[in-house]
Amino acid sequence: MLRPPLLVALAAVALLSGCAPRAAAPEPAAALPPTPPAPPQPPPGGMADQPPLPTPNRGLSPAATLWHLRAGLNVAALQCTQADGIVPAYNRLLSVHSRALARAHEAVVDEHANQLAYDRAMTGLYNYFAQPTGRDGFCGTAEEIAVAAAATDTAALPGFAATALADLDRSFTAYHAAWTDYRARLVAWRASGSGIPRIAYDPAVFLASDIVIAPAE
Repeated sequence: MLRPPLLVALAAVALLSGCAPRAAAPEPAAALPPTPPAPPQPPPGGMADQPPLPTPNRGLSPAATLWHLRAGLNVAALQCTQADGIVPAYNRLLSVHSRALARAHEAVVDEHANQLAYDRAMTGLYNYFAQPTGRDGFCGTAEEIAVAAAATDTAALPGFAATALADLDRSFTAYHAAWTDYRARLVAWRASGSGIPRIAYDPAVFLASDIVIAPAE
């Protein structure tokens, strides 16, 4: 009995399909190395390699505390142009407490070996308060302190100055602590090897070659 031509053709196709070589399954792509963590960044407003000045407002005598406070408020009156009340408040402070400030100045001068040593210390103090880091917090605090200082009784001024100087200094010491923490994290990041440049490539794409290219003569 003859088979229908269509069945014969289908059987031939099925036979050929079974004999054809199967395509190899694609090899899984090699995993790329993990992306290293990004380096830590310095606190806002700062520079990576420029440390802030350390505070000169520690371990002071009562006279030096009051004089340092006056210096900080003086810098604020000159630089904090956005704080409208700082200049009149600072001028009232100078007027109301002129004698107490004069006595504090004399005592601080005597604490130094000579006038040159005093001048150098005051230059460092003014440079400290003039740092751009922490300026926003410094200006707002300085205005509040100047207003309160002008209204403080002279007898209570030494105690007021001790608290007020710590408050005025806080924006700078906070930035200094943040910068110190940043540098510690940067050292740890570099020690981990994350800062070493690496070339990432896929071995399935980047194939080895036996071709040797001679250097140009």
